[in-house]
Amino acid sequence: MRKSFRLAWVVLFVLLAAAPLIPAGITQAQDTISVTLSPVEVGVAETAVVEARIVCPAGSCAEAAITLNYDRAVMRVLTITAGPFWGAQPLESEKTIDNAQGIVTYAVSGSGGSGDLLFSLEVGGLIPGAATIDIAALEIKDPNGMLLVSTGTGASLNVFETGKIAFFSPPALGWEVTFVSVRDGNPEIYVASADGSSLRRLTDDPALDGSPTWTPDGGQLAFHSARDGNLEVYVMAPDGSAAQRLTDNPASDSDPAWSPDGKKLLFVSDRDGNSEIYVMNADGSDPQRLTDDPAVDTYPAWSPDGTEIAFTSSRGGTAELYMMNADGSNVRKLTNLFGSNGWYASWAPDSAQLALSVERDGSSDLYRLDRQAQNVTLLTKKGDWLASSDWSPDGGWIGYMGAPGGNQDLLVMDNQGQYLFRITDNPADDYDPDWRMVAQPEPVVSESPAVSAEPCVLMPANASVSVRLGPGIDRSIFDYMPKISVKALGIYIDQTNLVWFKLDKLAFSADESIHSLWVAKDQVELTGGCDSLPIVDPSPVVFGEEPAAQPQVQTSQSGWGACGSCATCDHPQSECVTSPEGQCLWDPATCAPVVEGGNPDDGCVYVRTSAVHDEGGTRFPISVSISRTPSNCGSGGYTPGTTVELTAPSGSSTGGFFGWEGSCGSGTNTTLSFSAGKSCSATAVYSVQ
Repeated sequence: MRKSFRLAWVVLFVLLAAAPLIPAGITQAQDTISVTLSPVEVGVAETAVVEARIVCPAGSCAEAAITLNYDRAVMRVLTITAGPFWGAQPLESEKTIDNAQGIVTYAVSGSGGSGDLLFSLEVGGLIPGAATIDIAALEIKDPNGMLLVSTGTGASLNVFETGKIAFFSPPALGWEVTFVSVRDGNPEIYVASADGSSLRRLTDDPALDGSPTWTPDGGQLAFHSARDGNLEVYVMAPDGSAAQRLTDNPASDSDPAWSPDGKKLLFVSDRDGNSEIYVMNADGSDPQRLTDDPAVDTYPAWSPDGTEIAFTSSRGGTAELYMMNADGSNVRKLTNLFGSNGWYASWAPDSAQLALSVERDGSSDLYRLDRQAQNVTLLTKKGDWLASSDWSPDGGWIGYMGAPGGNQDLLVMDNQGQYLFRITDNPADDYDPDWRMVAQPEPVVSESPAVSAEPCVLMPANASVSVRLGPGIDRSIFDYMPKISVKALGIYIDQTNLVWFKLDKLAFSADESIHSLWVAKDQVELTGGCDSLPIVDPSPVVFGEEPAAQPQVQTSQSGWGACGSCATCDHPQSECVTSPEGQCLWDPATCAPVVEGGNPDDGCVYVRTSAVHDEGGTRFPISVSISRTPSNCGSGGYTPGTTVELTAPSGSSTGGFFGWEGSCGSGTNTTLSFSAGKSCSATAVYSVQ
């Protein structure tokens, strides 16, 4: 009897030892629950889909929370989408993609689904190489909320060379780049996230706007503009509002550069007869000349430590890099380029290094050198048409204008010149980049993907809830809010005390240029921790009650119009979005006729012409006589489809004809011929030959 009793205990001990250990609160299903990611190959600057499939007994798995880790230097994640396993209306309570850290956190639940596809991950290749996508944490729950025993298997990813240039995936959150682009017909200032997304136009003026530069704290933007007749220095808010002129002189004032403390501005002026470097207070007061030489002194750059100013001067016959103390003393030549020209010096954040564009015979290369012009390193691999450059906030990357495929875009390379990425990809010219760091909290990544605080989740209260670009009128987009659950990221209370929720825009098929999406509190049903949401600032909006129906054609600057009214603007039609109410996204100030006296309702199309002189990327308007095909419609317009010819002089008082630019077309012949299907603008560009 004792022997059989002892044997029973031995058998029980062996059985227990063989069984998996299950923590308290975790239920073991009859069959193994596993999640497996599919391996994939993807080309540089191309995308592929990684599928996550689950093995789970029918009806056992109702919730999943997962954390993925990946090599952010080789790949990036674009989207994550719930699979049919979760049914027709999955609830995505957590959806965070952090390409700066290489982490994805995702939580989803649902029922009544089919198949085994848990979710799909859209990934993009950055540089050639091998990487893995690892499942760092995984939690599966049953319909009662009990944790189930589960395992996860990651995937391998191979990125192969394609000859393409991928968009930049910055190593930190909150980097933005301001730059100049002629994509809307004339030079305007834009800002975008460092990966090229969230593009916003900051200026909209027929005159030249250029040379944007952030204050060291990113709180203001200095730039030069010819909007008041000649080039002057201005400042504006980061959203493009509150533009204020700082200089007021009949001469040309251009190329501003901030002091490290943001209290002073360098600029270039010919107010004393030739191009010299000046300094003034940040409010435009007390301008003082720092250089005094018969040659051209230009493109100043203040060292981040505040002690020295680098600049380009032709006082030796060709453009070379010079240095002077911050008060203008101790001027000295740093480079001897043996007949080449050195332009656009930019400082690394540690003040120890500079980048310099060196040009010979119309082709340029980017170099890195120390502040004594020693330890020189060639960064670009072949001659290109380069312009100004700027170092990233951490000093690891350099943004610049290049034309690797013949198109002038913003590019970025590491400071060793090994890896090349792009920030923009547009047929028009993009140039003059300047970085800033936008302060924002880093994402919280826990050891487990479980959400510590219950998220605020919104559902539309009816079938007619509009999703908006901002909390205010005339900002409806896409369609009415679908019957899905959407996570709220913050709240805003407008001037009428109406509460707005900022939505997780990843829940919508939104254009990346859209900054944020919003919905009014009185139009949604709330669940979860909505009372603990932070107060957040919206993008620029217009407040007030919903307006009456607007006319289909914009006839004045006082009201909003439908999208058809934007046909007479120089802006891409894709920027004009019709809301469910038939209203227009455009602010009236951006939608005026392209020629004075032109009537957008007369059925005619209009052609606006202008001329500029280009000097090393800096442009200013000039006066030339441009002949054109005689008008056959309205007040100086044409019937749609008319073949229009514009002819510019072969030379001007400032230089020879370089080419045509603008929405009417481009070319290098002095005569530009095109079919006028819609209103457009054409700019004749001249330069020193």
